[in-house]
Amino acid sequence: MNYSQSTDLLNKIKLGNNFLLNPHRGPDLDSVAAVAAMSMVLKQIGKNVDIVCKDQIPDGYKFVSEVSGTKVLDLDKIELNKYDFWIALDFNTWDQGGRSLVPKIPVLYIDHHPFFGLESDILIVDTEASSTCEILARVFEDWEVDIDKRLATILLSGISYDTNYFQQKNVTAKTHHVAAKLMDMGADNNYISYNIKRSNEIGTLKLWGEFNKRLKVDEKYKFAWTAIPYNIYKKHLITVSSTAEYSNMIIRSVVGTNFGITMAEKEPGVLNMSIRSRIPGFDVSLIAKELGGNGHKDASGASVKGLSFKEAVKKTLRVVRKYANQDFIPEIEI
Repeated sequence: MNYSQSTDLLNKIKLGNNFLLNPHRGPDLDSVAAVAAMSMVLKQIGKNVDIVCKDQIPDGYKFVSEVSGTKVLDLDKIELNKYDFWIALDFNTWDQGGRSLVPKIPVLYIDHHPFFGLESDILIVDTEASSTCEILARVFEDWEVDIDKRLATILLSGISYDTNYFQQKNVTAKTHHVAAKLMDMGADNNYISYNIKRSNEIGTLKLWGEFNKRLKVDEKYKFAWTAIPYNIYKKHLITVSSTAEYSNMIIRSVVGTNFGITMAEKEPGVLNMSIRSRIPGFDVSLIAKELGGNGHKDASGASVKGLSFKEAVKKTLRVVRKYANQDFIPEIEI
């Protein structure tokens, strides 16, 4: 048994017929894939499932076709009386989940982020897991689910995304073990890499060009940063994950830096940011928490609301410099 709570979770699920699932707002692929995988398993055992999200599922994730019917709506206005359970996957606050009100139905909670006290009847939290999809693969093993090629591919896609193709510090031997099992079950790694790494929208690439034009290095505090205002951001046909993907691929790779931060004013008065460490041991979650966000030590996010673009960037950089001089491991040990 991978998780002691797996049996209790399954017993709860057996009591219900109608389930509500949602990727978190600004959905990433781990969130989308986790919802798709859970939906598939619930339907296999005869349950009814609705998938909702505060934001549109990015086109680049539509290869996970199981979420194609996702309803984009205000999650505070959902009629909850027709559902037996809400299954919360890959978020640790209701705000991150896209809702300001605590739902008045039982909640089943599975996540790999630090637990922030989100109310739930059953919870499985594993902060040592690379992704929520890694946790689900173990939960499904506990449930003795017959994982076919499609389900294995969806689970591996979430793991691949959240580990940036096994490059993150959150990758462990257990992560590789789960991935190997999924590939033995038929997970199509080439299909995943094609859809994740070789399928960028032209608008996303042009947006990255705007980030590159504004890319700066703070040599004193050893970090890279870039920021674009709303009037630039809105010109491009982009996905909600474009900023995070730029951070994963570009901002964290700048030589001579310990970390990087990518900022975009995605709507007037709201500056969103992705923060990524480059050096093992540098904890970017401290920066995110100071700015009201959360995440992992090597990958976090936050937003600054209610300020002009320039003032929001200034505030962010003040906080960043406050935490820039950390005691950390200065080099990769071989």
